[in-house]
Amino acid sequence: MRRSSEYVQSEMRSIHTLFDPIDFVLKPSQISTLSCPSVPTDLEFVIDGRSYRCNKGLARSVFTNVNDQLNNNPKLDKIVLSLDDPKCYFQIIQCMLAGEVITINEENANFLNNVATTLGNDELRLKTEIYLSRYKNGDLQPAKWYQQALNLIFSFFSNISMVSRIFLFLCELIGYAIGIAFIFNLFMVPLTSGIISPTLSDSFRYGLMIPYFLFNINIVSLIEIITFYICKSNHFISQIPFPKHIQLLKLIKKVWPFCNKPVEVQFSELELSSAPMLSANKNDQSKKYNDVKKKFFLYTGQHNVYNAILGLILTIVCIFFIFTEVFRYVMVFFTVYLPTFMVATVIILYSFLAILSIFPKARTNFIENGDFSDPFVNSMYFTESKWSLLLHRLFKKFKKNSNPYNNNDITTNEEGFVYENNNNSNNKTNRNSISINANSPTIIINTPNPTPTNLNLNFHEYETILKQIFFTIFSKATAGFIIAIGLLLMIIIEHDHFEPSQAILIFLIVIFLLIPLMSSINFPFLIHQRFFFQTYSESQVKLQDKWMHNSRQRVTWLKSWFTWSKDATSIRVSRIIFIIFYIIVGVGSIFPAMIFKQEDLVDDFNNTFTRNIKSNPDLMKPYNDYLKYQNKYTNGNKTIYLMNPVCEIKVDELTIYQLSALAEASYQYENDDPTLHSMLSVFFGENWNTTLQIIDDAPKSEISHSNVRHFIYKDRIHIVSIRGTANTVDVLADVELWASSFIMNILSSSIPIFNGYVSDFRTFLGYAMHLPRFMFKPFSLINGYINVINKFVSNIQLGNGTEIILVGHSLGGGLAKLISTMTGYRAISYSGPGIQALTAFYQWKDDHIAQSFTNIVPNLDPVSGVDTATGSSFLIPCDAGMIACHNIIRTMCMLSTLCNNLTLNTYSFCIQNLGSDEMIAISNSGRPYSYIS
Repeated sequence: MRRSSEYVQSEMRSIHTLFDPIDFVLKPSQISTLSCPSVPTDLEFVIDGRSYRCNKGLARSVFTNVNDQLNNNPKLDKIVLSLDDPKCYFQIIQCMLAGEVITINEENANFLNNVATTLGNDELRLKTEIYLSRYKNGDLQPAKWYQQALNLIFSFFSNISMVSRIFLFLCELIGYAIGIAFIFNLFMVPLTSGIISPTLSDSFRYGLMIPYFLFNINIVSLIEIITFYICKSNHFISQIPFPKHIQLLKLIKKVWPFCNKPVEVQFSELELSSAPMLSANKNDQSKKYNDVKKKFFLYTGQHNVYNAILGLILTIVCIFFIFTEVFRYVMVFFTVYLPTFMVATVIILYSFLAILSIFPKARTNFIENGDFSDPFVNSMYFTESKWSLLLHRLFKKFKKNSNPYNNNDITTNEEGFVYENNNNSNNKTNRNSISINANSPTIIINTPNPTPTNLNLNFHEYETILKQIFFTIFSKATAGFIIAIGLLLMIIIEHDHFEPSQAILIFLIVIFLLIPLMSSINFPFLIHQRFFFQTYSESQVKLQDKWMHNSRQRVTWLKSWFTWSKDATSIRVSRIIFIIFYIIVGVGSIFPAMIFKQEDLVDDFNNTFTRNIKSNPDLMKPYNDYLKYQNKYTNGNKTIYLMNPVCEIKVDELTIYQLSALAEASYQYENDDPTLHSMLSVFFGENWNTTLQIIDDAPKSEISHSNVRHFIYKDRIHIVSIRGTANTVDVLADVELWASSFIMNILSSSIPIFNGYVSDFRTFLGYAMHLPRFMFKPFSLINGYINVINKFVSNIQLGNGTEIILVGHSLGGGLAKLISTMTGYRAISYSGPGIQALTAFYQWKDDHIAQSFTNIVPNLDPVSGVDTATGSSFLIPCDAGMIACHNIIRTMCMLSTLCNNLTLNTYSFCIQNLGSDEMIAISNSGRPYSYIS
């Protein structure tokens, strides 16, 4: 039976390079003659002072080291061996028959191949045959140059970086065919013009034709043929579509706990006596079958008829769609939706296995199945529940007659496995045990039912139980249970605020999938074992083989290996890099909101300051240069100004720089604020209040994002100005709304395929990344903002040719576009983020509204680069740095300069709020080019 400590070693090499050691566990159903108690054990082995017994005939056929001694003395009944003897493989057999892990390497492969042939075990024989190409006349030969080269390549891709390990892991999830096609896209997409061409060009069509032929398993089979028949490697052999799904579905079937009958594996006397003969017949049949399979594989490139038919269908589909206009949609399906769906279904299957792991019967079936190749599942089924351990400690004193484990003879380690403490036994067994009936050769797997007795606890036992209670209360399972109960109560109490789809998503995704998965899996273990496995040296493998019988020391060694070993340095460094990456993502999501808060206007701006500027030659020089540049053409000739196209944007008579002043006005809380009036007088004239009205009906708040200003221009245009980030609550809203989009920006800058399918990727990933906010929409901070603003805008009465314009800066600009999608009114955003990833969760008034969006984007402004901008974007010059370029006041001054409207009052306003140096830079870089006509 497999013991808890051994699975750690096996997963340290989950991705094999050429001729690396392979771990193997003999299943109970495969145990043959050597495990049967009816076979006489007439030969005693003494190895390092420990005694083992076996049958002479079987020992003569499988143990090469004892053949000569038995042949010379047939009556010999005792042999003393040393573990230092390189030919002593006796303990390997003992461990294999005990259900423990053994390591197949180049040195013992020939011996284990003979053992597999003797026992008729095809699985072990196939694993050892990989190494036999290195043997000649029983001696190990050095690897060929091409074998060493391929080994170096595989080792490089498995050890060079986290990216390659993640790719290999994705190949395990969705199959090598799709994985290779996906990685090929990363190189092909940037080389085609399709990513920048609005039409489907020929280079886009035929340049991306190759990766989709790679989806055809015939192409991948060519790689299989090369690696298997030249290098004798099975890296790609027997790969089927979606192997991880099939593996997990089979595992669910095998561990299914709702079965009353125990699992039995029986051996008849005929089977036991004729095992070698049956093995020989089976080997002959297997050889014929393998010969036919190899011919089919060489002729068709497939392992079976199913794969051949599937490959033919995929080839026809690819050729057909290449010459049609729907090729792009098929391509997006294979590269976006299919891999995402495959990974999502794998998570669902893992979650279902996590739920089944709470049943003792499922754990018993899992151990009996003997497949410990998946570290995710191992972490579920080999880690005992803290609640189970607590109950075991509370009721550990059972009646001696009814309990097979006496309290004086057992101890329990932290994994929940039981050790026998008597001096004559070094065995270890799980409470879900395997017993062998001596009367009939039957292996029965069952679970004993303990019965509680009176508790007579001493101080040490009380202390142990208190510690266990503490660990149980703060365990992941308890946290998951509390979260699940809290979510259920929240849905029941707040049912009026939840839509049916939101409640269903909370039930399915959070309660039934994520919580069991998080409660069962030890995530640090997954990171270490899946992405950072380390190949053991030859001395380490021998050392562990020697310690195979003493699991306590071995567990200690395996735990300390990660701490002190120099080989684990790359693991620790990679883990630090991961932590730093997530910190950068988190800080990067908050950084734009916290750093780019809008600065307040100067309190007192009046004509006195303008007069002071006129009397200061140094301050007037940039403005005089600006005027001189404008008036350099004389003699009555007409001057033509080539201005930025953004200057042509007008709403009725409102210019783009006047609208920017209204966007800034939302930061001023009071209607009679003199600072607000001074700014409006600069951009709308001294008599601004004759054409522009401030309507005091908009919701305002200093602590939440309901500060909205309502203006009416010439009784025809309603301008709704939405405030940007101004306080801590707004920072939280920024993080909630655009953190996922910020992460997608990081991915798009590092993975070219994100830019290849911008619209499809961002829309689809927007669904997934903003799904949590949609599920808990009633408690969303940003949803509260949108509801308040949307309600206000919807209540504005229109008539007599009036219209509504939504303007905003930063967060307000993004909200203005979101409100526009729901109301259908025009939106103008200054330094606002994009909303493409968010629009899936809002009901659009019309699909064509996004065409009317106007985005003013200062150069170097990072907030404008979050997500993808929809509508028309106008880039204005700015080289003052990220923080300065996000300032709405600087944008106002730059727009006035670009559009040839830098009056003396505007110039004075900008100097007072930005400083003379900044204004000199703006006037130099923003003045328009002109020529004489």
